[in-house]
Amino acid sequence: MNAKIKVKIFGAFPESFVNSAAAEGIELWRLERINEHSLCFDTFESCTEHLEQIGEKCSVEMEIKKYRENLMDIRLHIYQ
Repeated sequence: MNAKIKVKIFGAFPESFVNSAAAEGIELWRLERINEHSLCFDTFESCTEHLEQIGEKCSVEMEIKKYRENLMDIRLHIYQ
């Protein structure tokens, strides 16, 4: 079973991250704009490594929360 994760991204151009993820075939759902520089969405945990690579390429900060019975296991990745 492929666990679901909730991802928040922060950066100057979060749309670039979403476009790159979509171009790579990564499924994103519940996409929501938080503000001008932040978005959140759900995807599969198996995509984490690939998302981290895209985050680095797009210079975004990314926060990942794994779904269990409640949201747990926060990991924060910051790319400069």
